[in-house]
Amino acid sequence: MRSTLSTALLVCLSASICPAGGPYRFHRIDVGTPIAVNNTGSVIATAPPDSRTFLFAYGVPLEINRVFGLESSVLFDINDANDLVGRAVFPPSRPIHFDFSTGELTPLPVLSAWGGTAYALNNHGVIVGACFTWTNGERAVRWVNGALEDVSPPTVPMGNGNVIRAIDINDANQLLGVYLWSEAGQGRASGFVIDEEAYIFLPPELFPVAINNAGQVLCRDQNGSGALVWDDGVVTPIVVDSGGLVQVYEAIDDFGRIYGNWGPFGQIPVIVDSGNAVDLRSCFPANACPGQLAAVSPNGVMVGSYKRNCTSGDFDCYILVPEADLNWDGVVTVGDIGPFVLALTEPLAYRAEFGWQNPPTGDMNGDGNVTVGDIGEFVRALTE
Repeated sequence: MRSTLSTALLVCLSASICPAGGPYRFHRIDVGTPIAVNNTGSVIATAPPDSRTFLFAYGVPLEINRVFGLESSVLFDINDANDLVGRAVFPPSRPIHFDFSTGELTPLPVLSAWGGTAYALNNHGVIVGACFTWTNGERAVRWVNGALEDVSPPTVPMGNGNVIRAIDINDANQLLGVYLWSEAGQGRASGFVIDEEAYIFLPPELFPVAINNAGQVLCRDQNGSGALVWDDGVVTPIVVDSGGLVQVYEAIDDFGRIYGNWGPFGQIPVIVDSGNAVDLRSCFPANACPGQLAAVSPNGVMVGSYKRNCTSGDFDCYILVPEADLNWDGVVTVGDIGPFVLALTEPLAYRAEFGWQNPPTGDMNGDGNVTVGDIGEFVRALTE
């Protein structure tokens, strides 16, 4: 597919969207350093000592290494069923899949004894990652119902194809891959999409990061910064006036909003949404020291690290939950009234239809539940 360069989208930094309680609600959770989050607010994280890995779901932490007797593990992704994928040392190092419904952690098949890593999974349980081989380097792979398949393209536009990885997959089973190459002694990473088993190569100047459920691919430039969105062959640069601050973007949600960090240490979490770059620092409590935004769910639940006091203390994990968007369509409209009433009067029925959220998106006053005390703030969010 031919790629074209669209007109650049120029955006500027706007005022924060968090004062007066919305549309994001700040919560602190004790899970260490976050790695990924799903639409229900479940988080995977790592914590010292010895890089312990945790799943924090339904308000309860589960220490993966201790429960399953692993020497060490690294988790990379979580889906809405709280299934996990990553890499563990058994030994040897193997890609792993944790099935939350059965409580079973399983090593996945590999291409050789050198092992591999599972990087992502979708809500259909399809897993993607990479495996090492004896003769062909690192290969992009996909696991479907536990069966392993090498999905590396036969050839790549740049380099020799010795390092190819599958790094993301959406709920349409579109797979995002990356291959490494070099130019004038500098390492480069370019991408491809597998859509209905067809290979689509992104322009080699794009560094792929993630794919959303609409098939949009967030990319950086080959210096690892900036933001460009590839969408069905059209590349749109997102040109943001950050006042000279370094910009690194990490995620794109299903509504096309882009998330990242600005500053020399990534200390300013930012959303690029509808033509505005939004500084999230005022979403944090007074005297807190915001840290990097680490991950975002497809529906826009955010997690990252911060310090409760800028002068001392360890980093804690924060979660920012979209509030008042009870039907999870990305906007607050009259369509959220029915789901809000359902969450207020029949919370189990709401969870059955829209999923379990921790904390709930209808919790407007931050007390941890959807109650009559949230009605006034919900009406405000609906009418402003």
